[in-house]
Amino acid sequence: MTRFREEPQVLIIDDVLATRLLIRDMLAEMGISRVVDAADGIEALDVLHRVGSQLIICDLFMDDMHGGSLLSVVNKEIRLKNIPFIMMSATADAYMIKAALEMGAWDFLVKPLAFLDFRDRVFKVLRTRTAAKTVLSS
Repeated sequence: MTRFREEPQVLIIDDVLATRLLIRDMLAEMGISRVVDAADGIEALDVLHRVGSQLIICDLFMDDMHGGSLLSVVNKEIRLKNIPFIMMSATADAYMIKAALEMGAWDFLVKPLAFLDFRDRVFKVLRTRTAAKTVLSS
């Protein structure tokens, strides 16, 4: 288990409740218990404006506002644009993955999620975020 100076708050966005619960359980196994979730991008924006987040894990395909649209909005808002954003989808299309990364996603996960890969990639993003914050505040 990795220790955090300050435990990050993670926002999980997926229209499937079972997926949100699975990710919440995997984060708990990693020592991350500060988790909020949303069923779509519109609900996620409300959560981000009310409570913020240090990491966003978002499904690409959802009703109302899909992950790509949410990523665009997040990247345009000064208060939100530096939050690491991990996109995920059950579709492992190379073009979609490349497009999400070019739009500003920090990583792209393909469902079904394997715990060890998920853990390693989330920790990598969090370490990168911490290193970037340290450099910016120096």
